[in-house]
This record gives sequence, C-alpha cells and structure tokens, in this order.
Amino acid sequence: MHERDDMTIYDQLSFIKRRYRSRLRYSRGIISAVPLADIILVIILFMVINSWYVVKPAVTVNLPEAPFVSGVSPGAMVLTLSREGLIFFNDERITLEGLQRGFVRAARDNPGTPLVIEADNRVRHGTIVRIYNMALEAGFEEVAIATRADPDAGGGSR
Repeated sequence: MHERDDMTIYDQLSFIKRRYRSRLRYSRGIISAVPLADIILVIILFMVINSWYVVKPAVTVNLPEAPFVSGVSPGAMVLTLSREGLIFFNDERITLEGLQRGFVRAARDNPGTPLVIEADNRVRHGTIVRIYNMALEAGFEEVAIATRADPDAGGGSR
C-alpha cells in the first residue's frame, strides 16, 4: 500500500508538470551561451593579436618651435618635408619636380582650401621658400608653415 501511495503522488506531480509546461520553451532543449561566448572571445583575441603586427608608415618630422600660434581651418591640405628629403603631399609621396603639377591640380579641384607646410627643423630655408612660392603660383590663397608651440610660451601647435 505504501508503494501505491507513492505512485499516486508521482502521477499527480507528473500531471501538474504536463499541465503547466511553458509554451515559450524551446522544444529541442536548452541553448547554451557558453559556445557563443567562446567564439566571440576567440574572435576578439584574434583581432587583438593581429593588430599588434599592423605597422603604419610614418615620417618623423621635428617641427621648429615658435612663440606665436596661428590656426588653420580644418580640412587643410598638408605638405610634409622630412629631414631625409622626402616630400609628401596629402599623404602621397611626390618629387619636388612633380609638386608644381600636384599643387595646380589640388588648387583647381579644391579652391579656397589652405595649405600647411610641415617642414622638419633641418630642412633648408631655401627649400621651404621655394615650395611656398610654388604653392602661391599654383593658386593657393592661404599657405601656413606648421610650428611647435614653445613650451615656455604655453601656446598650441600651428
């Protein structure tokens, strides 16, 4: 008789279990978030490890210090002169001979855009003046020479 009472209780519990079964539950079982988290972690780890190997090309330019600071509007074209004699105009390497054509094309395509010359401290003054004159002849209305703010003066850069 004791076994029958247990069976009766079991039958009653299974009836309640079937009656109140959730309709929102997935029929194939519980979906675990652990494999999804593992995949996301592996992807993030892969991206972080590979980002260390990306080398961005750069040219080191030591700008001269100046106590005065003047600003240039955003979107200015940039000409960079390195101490090794490399010339970059709008992030493209160019020769001094091809620079005049590049200036004419840029001034024609973007009228009113200022030009900023970022020359290393060791670039000869004559070279900077020559490039400055080439830019004015090509049609640039505003040409600025980039400088570093004097730390004693407390100014900005350019």
